[in-house]
Amino acid sequence: MEEPATPMYMENNVQQRAATEQDLERAQAATNEKIERVRTELHEKIERMCTELLGEIHRLEVKLEATKFDLIKWMFIFWATSFGGIATIFFYMLRFLPGH
Repeated sequence: MEEPATPMYMENNVQQRAATEQDLERAQAATNEKIERVRTELHEKIERMCTELLGEIHRLEVKLEATKFDLIKWMFIFWATSFGGIATIFFYMLRFLPGH
């Protein structure tokens, strides 16, 4: 037969359980604090990366506009010289036709 639990044993058991619960609460609070700190750091990093990304996108848009301008400029130069060459050939052809 088992002996009934002594008051001292019961008191120690209650104290151990209370200490364990306090340890768990402290661990939970520390974990929550770490999670919040990591969440804040992650949010800051994401904001910083978004800002950098927007800056890079703007830089690329400016570069693309400059490239488009250069392309249009060279297309116009090519068109103008081609037109000049064709007009010159046409002019000389008309000049050497009989009756002119």
